[in-house]
Amino acid sequence: MKATGEAEVQRQKLFTIRPLEARDDETMFCIARARLKENGLDVAGSVYFDPALRNLSDYYCAAAACDDPSLCAPRRGYFVAVDERDHVVAGAGFAEYGDASNTDTAELQKLYASTSAEGFGISYRLIERVEAAALSAGYTKLYLETEHRLHAAIHVYENLGFTRLDRPPVAAQHSAMDRFYIEDLPRVAES
Repeated sequence: MKATGEAEVQRQKLFTIRPLEARDDETMFCIARARLKENGLDVAGSVYFDPALRNLSDYYCAAAACDDPSLCAPRRGYFVAVDERDHVVAGAGFAEYGDASNTDTAELQKLYASTSAEGFGISYRLIERVEAAALSAGYTKLYLETEHRLHAAIHVYENLGFTRLDRPPVAAQHSAMDRFYIEDLPRVAES
């Protein structure tokens, strides 16, 4: 992450990053749908109509609820940023990318922040948490899909060192997305 001043560090401390809980599902659903709509992405081919969006904890936390997580859900995780009253203001996750033969690449998924969280560096902190968790889960690369109108998101990804790809390595899951990025996670661990 870019060097930040003391004032920025203090502003970032207003928020805590923690794992997603089922009680966060409705808030993240509302944040995601509102932000997609604001950016004209309430269209087919975007996450707007993804059935997993309403119950993120079912998708990302299935392994945590299993007696032996190594035998259950794929390696996934989702994190939320909460304010001092534990109100969710943003979130981001990761999950396996591609088919079962591709075990080294995770996908950064569903990064959304409410307007009240803008300007605090929350997206950077969430992505850094996702990177660390994905690396810990055994992934060596992190891939993402976005859309050309999401200028702030593209700015964050490029500042964090993601490399733009001409096309997705496998067919894009959400056909409305037209920007694709990847990064090597060992580089993240060494920096």
